[in-house]
Amino acid sequence: LTTTNPSRALQLPRSCARLQPTEPDFLLGEVALLRTLNRPSEAAEVLEHADGLVAGRPALEAQVALARADLAWDAGDLQAAGAALQQAASLRPGRDLEREAEVKRVALGDARLRPMLHAFFDASSDELRLWVLERARESAPEDGVVNYLLGRRLLAVGIPAEAADALGRALS
Repeated sequence: LTTTNPSRALQLPRSCARLQPTEPDFLLGEVALLRTLNRPSEAAEVLEHADGLVAGRPALEAQVALARADLAWDAGDLQAAGAALQQAASLRPGRDLEREAEVKRVALGDARLRPMLHAFFDASSDELRLWVLERARESAPEDGVVNYLLGRRLLAVGIPAEAADALGRALS
């Protein structure tokens, strides 16, 4: 729907947000969609609105900070992206969000892997994520973060032997 009818795709989360105006998940979905459609200024405006809805809710605050980091990363503002990722991690939002923030922060520091890891987080399917990580491992076969992500992905899709190899490399 995003590619075939972007205006309809945007209408859905906006309609849901009107029905539940205090629910930030719809706004975060709209931000992700606007980012996909390469409309960063609109995404930033939606994030500003979401800020008021997530105050005092660390996991949601972290999701907003991660979305802000993604927008900054897309714009090439790595300093702002790093600050937003630091903010997300500092909120102690839970393991998954903390892990995402930390891995993205590490990726910011490695110019060689940065585009591939950015593509990994933007990938819409496990198959595409695996492909991106395989390309990253070709570029940096001993990189701990790449092998860690690859191992986790391989486990998620049910390939434990290859996952063990990748996770072993991540630990060495």
